[in-house]
Amino acid sequence: MFLHFWILLNNFLNVLLCCVLALILRGLDALTTEDNILHVMSQISTFPLKNVQIIRDDATNTSKGFGFMELNTVNEAHQLLDQFNNRVPLEVDGKQLLVNYAKNTFSTV
Repeated sequence: MFLHFWILLNNFLNVLLCCVLALILRGLDALTTEDNILHVMSQISTFPLKNVQIIRDDATNTSKGFGFMELNTVNEAHQLLDQFNNRVPLEVDGKQLLVNYAKNTFSTV
């Protein structure tokens, strides 16, 4: 019974705090791809990413310089954010990225 309650509470908190499941990545290179981010993340973290999306210019299909990565739990997002902001910054394609919680986001999958 306690395990069932804990699972329900965890799911409720994930829905309630959904904005902290997604991290915004700022400072991306114009040619950075989702695969580049996934490759870097696979080398520095054991947390699986639920989703990665780079926001692109419609005309050129190049990155607008920012994107999002969604994690599976609030704890994973918090630990990654702490790692990137306090210990080892996230660097993709030679650019050091600014990482923060994305605001007003909902699950993308």
